[in-house]
Amino acid sequence: MRTLLLLPLLVLVLLSGFTEPAAGPWAGVWRLALPGGRQTVLLCGENYLMAAAYTDSAYTGTWGGAITPGPDGAELLLEFCPADTLLIGQRFHLTLQHGQLHIREKLPYAEAPFQRLSPVQGPLTGQWRITERANNDGNLAPMDRTSPRKTIKLLVGNRFQWAAINPAVRGFYGTGGGTYSLSNGQYTETIAFFSRDNRRVGASLPFSVSLTGGRWEQRGQSSAGQPIHEIWTKQ
Repeated sequence: MRTLLLLPLLVLVLLSGFTEPAAGPWAGVWRLALPGGRQTVLLCGENYLMAAAYTDSAYTGTWGGAITPGPDGAELLLEFCPADTLLIGQRFHLTLQHGQLHIREKLPYAEAPFQRLSPVQGPLTGQWRITERANNDGNLAPMDRTSPRKTIKLLVGNRFQWAAINPAVRGFYGTGGGTYSLSNGQYTETIAFFSRDNRRVGASLPFSVSLTGGRWEQRGQSSAGQPIHEIWTKQ
């Protein structure tokens, strides 16, 4: 009985390092509905932004990058955009008008203002980078944090998106995303889009997690059934 009473306290301790950032007015989950059942979902955190265009069954495209506050919104420095790699390194301006999020300059899959779906919330909110991964022997191996090639994951509200990119060479190697839940030490992702295989859409992937400060350790299986043991570090 004593052990059972201590479990909720343990969960609170593990989550204690994951307080919400002070959100700017642009931060949150935004959505643009397009003809033909298409949509673009934009995750906007304090320091990073990712957008993905997809239907219920097919991925269309993505872009994203670092954001900083501006006088009337935020400024985006684009780090990846597979539909037009020449846009990488350029700056774009996000503004709020009448509760809608506008992008002044032209970007793929962003032909009109975005409507807010939800604000920033949750203990995992923020930008994460994978820093360790189990090798073939099952042992965690550190990854080069100085390399421009990186796999990052952004969580905002109850949504997530990851992307494997290399801004230095305008490289893009894949993305995926959807919704997530976190309860009693279990983190579950439900896939809404996956650039490498549309057949994975709808799958739910449970992971056991340990959260300590800015370190997120997870174990489980990939959508292809391969074992996963990873460390993500908050950026």
